[in-house]
Amino acid sequence: VVDGRLYHSDIVKVWSNYSSFLHDWMLKLTEKFDLTFSIPEKQMSIVPCLLPEKEPEYEWPSLEEIKTHTKFKEFKVIYSFAYIPSGLFNRIQVRLYQYADSSIIWKMGSFLRKNNHIALLLNQPKKSSILVKVQGIKPENIIFLIHEVIETLINESFNGIKYDFSFPCPECVDAQTND
Repeated sequence: VVDGRLYHSDIVKVWSNYSSFLHDWMLKLTEKFDLTFSIPEKQMSIVPCLLPEKEPEYEWPSLEEIKTHTKFKEFKVIYSFAYIPSGLFNRIQVRLYQYADSSIIWKMGSFLRKNNHIALLLNQPKKSSILVKVQGIKPENIIFLIHEVIETLINESFNGIKYDFSFPCPECVDAQTND
């Protein structure tokens, strides 16, 4: 596994201690438990917990830039936890990757594109929070999708975890303020 990428051609080496007839089943098992996600066209799987720490370069327009596009808005949500459970953020990355047209992904974040929108997910362990930002014409639709993924995952696998989330008021979004 190199930089969180498990090439399917390397599975024989990685799981050499196991019978080769189990390899497909083992890979499917890692997908079932949100530990990996497959990218069939590249014959590989992504292993989020083994991704590089370094944040890659990507373009995120400033609020001043998107104000020139009168129909574009930015929507931000902050999920605050007493502590972020181990594996939660990586599993969020796995579940959201399937919804993206393309993705830039690293250990502490994901940059997603969906339906002419861009989204940024950042794990902020020092603040015990996860930041989600979306830009586009209807960012609230993408936020709703992300929120449903997070809520479903927490209810399924991290039941009992206490967290809070804050959305901006609609007037703030329309005014494109940074609050």
